[in-house]
Amino acid sequence: MNTLLHILLFSSFIWAGLTTPQNNATLTYIHVLFEWEEEPNATGYEFQLSGSNNFSTPLVSTNTSDLFYIEKDNINWQSSYYWRVRPEGGDWMLGEFSTGSPSYVFASGDVDPVDTQVNSSMDSDGITIYGIMDPFYSAAIDMNGNEVWNSGGLDTYMFSSVDSNYNFLGDA
Repeated sequence: MNTLLHILLFSSFIWAGLTTPQNNATLTYIHVLFEWEEEPNATGYEFQLSGSNNFSTPLVSTNTSDLFYIEKDNINWQSSYYWRVRPEGGDWMLGEFSTGSPSYVFASGDVDPVDTQVNSSMDSDGITIYGIMDPFYSAAIDMNGNEVWNSGGLDTYMFSSVDSNYNFLGDA
């Protein structure tokens, strides 16, 4: 049994790599969680995000001891990105993804500009999620009125409520 356990542990280290976002994914959000698997004996990781595959001018270049990084400022709609992570002194693991279009209504100009009111005494990230029934879709905006997520197209999803633990309950 110990031999089998050692084989499973060893093989999990061999296949360590990038997990989120999946390679070649098209995302419907621009606040992006990047995750990767732990490398054996790594004490830290170097993370880079770029709009080009040669990383000549990275949008983000940072070091972290975590197995994730969240980017909220440098990712735009309808764009392609490359990201890479390496353990300190190790080899790069490379991934790429793109972002889809902003939601139907914002993209088509069918609504007036969003008027955003900020209550700085509230303890939140300032994300508002809403749904609309004609056309049927959902989206989220940040405190500056910028769309940061959408349901990915018409006739996809509409949120109906949030419970006391901030879990979204909805109707598809």
